Amino acid sequence: MNHFQKARFKSYEMLLTESKNYESTVATIPIFQKAIERLKQITEIINDLSKEQARDLKGITEDKNATLEQTIDLMLEVAGAIHAHAVVKGNIALQSVTNLKPSEVDHMDQTMVIKKAEIMLEEAKKLSVEELSDTGLTTDELGLYEDTIAKLRDTKNNRNEAGIDQSSATKQLAKLFEEANALKKDTLDKLAAQFERKAPEFYLKYKAATTVVYNRTVKKTEPDPKIKI
Repeated sequence: MNHFQKARFKSYEMLLTESKNYESTVATIPIFQKAIERLKQITEIINDLSKEQARDLKGITEDKNATLEQTIDLMLEVAGAIHAHAVVKGNIALQSVTNLKPSEVDHMDQTMVIKKAEIMLEEAKKLSVEELSDTGLTTDELGLYEDTIAKLRDTKNNRNEAGIDQSSATKQLAKLFEEANALKKDTLDKLAAQFERKAPEFYLKYKAATTVVYNRTVKKTEPDPKIKI
Protein backbone atom coordinates (compact mmCIF):
# COMPACT_ATOMS: atom_id res chain seq x y z
CA MET A 1 0.00 0.00 0.00
CA ASN A 2 1.09 3.55 -0.59
CA HIS A 3 0.99 6.17 2.21
CA PHE A 4 -2.39 7.46 1.12
CA GLN A 5 -3.89 3.96 1.18
CA LYS A 6 -2.31 3.22 4.57
CA ALA A 7 -3.95 6.32 6.02
CA ARG A 8 -7.34 5.23 4.70
CA PHE A 9 -6.85 1.66 5.88
CA LYS A 10 -6.06 2.86 9.38
CA SER A 11 -9.24 4.92 9.38
CA TYR A 12 -11.29 1.92 8.28
CA GLU A 13 -9.79 -0.16 11.09
CA MET A 14 -10.65 2.54 13.62
CA LEU A 15 -14.19 2.73 12.28
CA LEU A 16 -14.60 -1.04 12.56
CA THR A 17 -13.28 -0.99 16.12
CA GLU A 18 -15.75 1.70 17.17
CA SER A 19 -18.60 -0.08 15.39
CA LYS A 20 -17.80 -3.23 17.33
CA ASN A 21 -17.75 -1.26 20.57
CA TYR A 22 -21.21 0.09 19.74
CA GLU A 23 -22.73 -3.01 18.17
CA SER A 24 -26.20 -2.41 19.59
CA THR A 25 -26.21 1.13 18.26
CA VAL A 26 -25.02 0.08 14.81
CA ALA A 27 -27.69 -2.61 14.72
CA THR A 28 -30.42 0.01 14.92
CA ILE A 29 -29.81 0.81 11.25
CA PRO A 30 -29.61 -2.53 9.36
CA ILE A 31 -28.28 -1.01 6.12
CA PHE A 32 -25.51 0.71 8.08
CA GLN A 33 -24.74 -2.57 9.84
CA LYS A 34 -24.50 -4.46 6.54
CA ALA A 35 -22.23 -1.79 5.11
CA ILE A 36 -19.95 -2.15 8.15
CA GLU A 37 -19.86 -5.93 7.64
CA ARG A 38 -18.88 -5.45 4.00
CA LEU A 39 -16.21 -2.93 5.00
CA LYS A 40 -14.82 -5.52 7.41
CA GLN A 41 -14.61 -8.06 4.58
CA ILE A 42 -12.86 -5.55 2.35
CA THR A 43 -10.27 -4.66 5.00
CA GLU A 44 -9.49 -8.34 5.55
CA ILE A 45 -8.87 -8.82 1.83
CA ILE A 46 -6.80 -5.62 1.69
CA ASN A 47 -4.69 -6.85 4.60
CA ASP A 48 -3.95 -10.15 2.83
CA LEU A 49 -3.18 -8.47 -0.49
CA SER A 50 -0.94 -5.86 1.11
CA LYS A 51 1.22 -8.68 2.52
CA GLU A 52 1.53 -10.14 -0.96
CA GLN A 53 2.26 -6.72 -2.45
CA ALA A 54 4.95 -6.02 0.12
CA ARG A 55 6.51 -9.45 -0.16
CA ASP A 56 10.27 -9.13 0.21
CA LEU A 57 12.01 -10.13 -3.02
CA LYS A 58 15.44 -9.75 -1.44
CA GLY A 59 15.85 -13.50 -0.92
CA ILE A 60 14.99 -14.24 -4.55
CA THR A 61 17.44 -11.60 -5.74
CA GLU A 62 20.27 -12.84 -3.54
CA ASP A 63 19.71 -16.43 -4.67
CA LYS A 64 19.69 -15.31 -8.30
CA ASN A 65 22.98 -13.42 -7.94
CA ALA A 66 24.70 -16.38 -6.29
CA THR A 67 23.46 -18.77 -9.00
CA LEU A 68 24.40 -16.32 -11.73
CA GLU A 69 27.94 -16.08 -10.40
CA GLN A 70 28.26 -19.86 -10.16
CA THR A 71 26.91 -20.30 -13.70
CA ILE A 72 29.42 -17.80 -15.10
CA ASP A 73 32.34 -19.47 -13.31
CA LEU A 74 31.39 -22.91 -14.61
CA MET A 75 30.65 -21.56 -18.08
CA LEU A 76 34.14 -20.07 -18.34
CA GLU A 77 35.67 -23.36 -17.17
CA VAL A 78 33.69 -25.42 -19.69
CA ALA A 79 34.30 -22.93 -22.49
CA GLY A 80 38.04 -22.93 -21.76
CA ALA A 81 38.18 -26.73 -21.72
CA ILE A 82 36.31 -27.11 -25.01
CA HIS A 83 38.38 -24.35 -26.59
CA ALA A 84 41.59 -26.19 -25.64
CA HIS A 85 40.12 -29.37 -27.16
CA ALA A 86 39.23 -27.45 -30.34
CA VAL A 87 42.80 -26.12 -30.61
CA VAL A 88 44.22 -29.64 -30.33
CA LYS A 89 41.80 -30.88 -32.99
CA GLY A 90 42.39 -27.86 -35.20
CA ASN A 91 38.65 -27.11 -35.18
CA ILE A 92 38.67 -23.40 -35.96
CA ALA A 93 34.85 -23.10 -35.94
CA LEU A 94 34.64 -24.60 -32.46
CA GLN A 95 37.49 -22.38 -31.29
CA SER A 96 35.49 -19.36 -32.40
CA VAL A 97 32.34 -20.48 -30.59
CA THR A 98 34.12 -21.27 -27.32
CA ASN A 99 36.58 -18.37 -27.24
CA LEU A 100 34.80 -16.79 -24.29
CA LYS A 101 36.57 -14.04 -22.34
CA PRO A 102 35.69 -12.88 -18.80
CA SER A 103 35.54 -9.26 -20.01
CA GLU A 104 32.88 -10.30 -22.53
CA VAL A 105 30.80 -12.04 -19.88
CA ASP A 106 30.88 -8.95 -17.66
CA HIS A 107 28.64 -7.15 -20.16
CA MET A 108 26.06 -9.93 -20.41
CA ASP A 109 22.67 -9.76 -18.73
CA GLN A 110 21.12 -12.84 -17.13
CA THR A 111 19.24 -13.86 -20.27
CA MET A 112 22.38 -13.71 -22.38
CA VAL A 113 24.38 -15.67 -19.77
CA ILE A 114 21.78 -18.44 -19.85
CA LYS A 115 21.81 -18.50 -23.65
CA LYS A 116 25.61 -18.58 -23.88
CA ALA A 117 25.89 -21.16 -21.08
CA GLU A 118 23.49 -23.45 -22.91
CA ILE A 119 25.59 -23.19 -26.08
CA MET A 120 28.70 -24.20 -24.14
CA LEU A 121 26.77 -27.09 -22.58
CA GLU A 122 25.59 -28.28 -25.98
CA GLU A 123 29.13 -28.27 -27.35
CA ALA A 124 30.47 -30.07 -24.28
CA LYS A 125 27.88 -32.83 -24.65
CA LYS A 126 29.20 -33.54 -28.13
CA LEU A 127 32.50 -34.71 -26.65
CA SER A 128 33.07 -38.28 -25.59
CA VAL A 129 33.88 -39.21 -22.00
CA GLU A 130 37.52 -39.68 -23.01
CA GLU A 131 37.67 -36.28 -24.73
CA LEU A 132 36.11 -34.62 -21.70
CA SER A 133 38.63 -36.35 -19.47
CA ASP A 134 41.49 -35.04 -21.62
CA THR A 135 40.28 -31.49 -20.96
CA GLY A 136 40.07 -32.08 -17.21
CA LEU A 137 36.27 -32.23 -17.09
CA THR A 138 34.15 -35.09 -15.80
CA THR A 139 30.56 -36.06 -16.58
CA ASP A 140 29.66 -35.21 -12.97
CA GLU A 141 31.02 -31.69 -13.40
CA LEU A 142 29.08 -31.34 -16.61
CA GLY A 143 25.96 -32.49 -14.76
CA LEU A 144 26.54 -29.86 -12.10
CA TYR A 145 26.94 -27.24 -14.81
CA GLU A 146 23.65 -28.27 -16.41
CA ASP A 147 21.83 -28.19 -13.05
CA THR A 148 23.20 -24.72 -12.32
CA ILE A 149 21.93 -23.39 -15.66
CA ALA A 150 18.50 -24.86 -14.93
CA LYS A 151 18.48 -23.27 -11.47
CA LEU A 152 19.39 -19.88 -12.91
CA ARG A 153 16.56 -20.17 -15.42
CA ASP A 154 14.09 -21.07 -12.65
CA THR A 155 15.31 -18.21 -10.47
CA LYS A 156 14.67 -15.80 -13.32
CA ASN A 157 11.14 -17.14 -13.74
CA ASN A 158 10.44 -16.94 -10.00
CA ARG A 159 11.53 -13.29 -9.92
CA ASN A 160 9.31 -12.47 -12.89
CA GLU A 161 6.33 -14.30 -11.38
CA ALA A 162 6.79 -12.47 -8.10
CA GLY A 163 6.77 -9.17 -9.97
CA ILE A 164 3.58 -10.17 -11.76
CA ASP A 165 1.98 -11.12 -8.43
CA GLN A 166 2.86 -7.73 -7.00
CA SER A 167 1.37 -5.93 -9.99
CA SER A 168 -1.84 -7.93 -9.70
CA ALA A 169 -2.09 -7.20 -5.97
CA THR A 170 -1.60 -3.48 -6.58
CA LYS A 171 -4.47 -3.38 -9.08
CA GLN A 172 -6.76 -5.37 -6.78
CA LEU A 173 -5.94 -3.08 -3.87
CA ALA A 174 -6.87 -0.02 -5.90
CA LYS A 175 -10.30 -1.52 -6.71
CA LEU A 176 -10.92 -2.53 -3.09
CA PHE A 177 -10.05 0.93 -1.79
CA GLU A 178 -12.34 2.41 -4.42
CA GLU A 179 -15.20 0.18 -3.22
CA ALA A 180 -14.49 0.93 0.44
CA ASN A 181 -14.40 4.67 -0.18
CA ALA A 182 -17.67 4.56 -2.12
CA LEU A 183 -19.25 2.50 0.67
CA LYS A 184 -18.20 5.06 3.24
CA LYS A 185 -19.29 8.14 1.29
CA ASP A 186 -22.51 6.84 -0.27
CA THR A 187 -23.85 4.69 2.57
CA LEU A 188 -22.09 5.04 5.91
CA ASP A 189 -21.69 8.82 5.90
CA LYS A 190 -25.27 9.32 4.72
CA LEU A 191 -26.75 7.10 7.42
CA ALA A 192 -24.34 8.20 10.15
CA ALA A 193 -26.06 11.59 10.17
CA GLN A 194 -28.90 9.96 12.13
CA PHE A 195 -26.54 9.03 14.96
CA GLU A 196 -25.80 12.68 15.68
CA ARG A 197 -29.31 12.81 17.20
CA LYS A 198 -29.92 9.16 18.18
CA ALA A 199 -26.47 8.21 19.50
CA PRO A 200 -24.26 11.31 19.77
CA GLU A 201 -21.45 9.48 21.57
CA PHE A 202 -21.06 6.97 18.75
CA TYR A 203 -21.46 9.75 16.21
CA LEU A 204 -18.44 11.56 17.65
CA LYS A 205 -16.45 8.33 17.57
CA TYR A 206 -17.51 7.77 13.97
CA LYS A 207 -16.42 11.27 12.92
CA ALA A 208 -13.09 10.88 14.69
CA ALA A 209 -12.43 7.53 13.00
CA THR A 210 -13.38 8.65 9.51
CA THR A 211 -11.63 12.04 9.60
CA VAL A 212 -8.06 11.11 8.75
CA VAL A 213 -5.27 13.59 8.30
CA TYR A 214 -2.72 12.49 5.72
CA ASN A 215 0.68 14.13 5.93
CA ARG A 216 2.06 14.34 2.44
CA THR A 217 5.84 14.04 2.06
CA VAL A 218 7.30 17.40 1.11
CA LYS A 219 10.62 19.22 1.15
CA LYS A 220 11.73 20.45 4.54
CA THR A 221 11.69 24.04 3.32
CA GLU A 222 7.96 23.80 2.54
CA PRO A 223 5.12 23.84 5.07
CA ASP A 224 3.67 20.44 5.91
CA PRO A 225 0.32 20.31 4.07
CA LYS A 226 -2.43 18.11 5.38
CA ILE A 227 -4.99 16.43 3.24
CA LYS A 228 -8.24 15.25 4.73
CA ILE A 229 -9.43 11.91 3.48
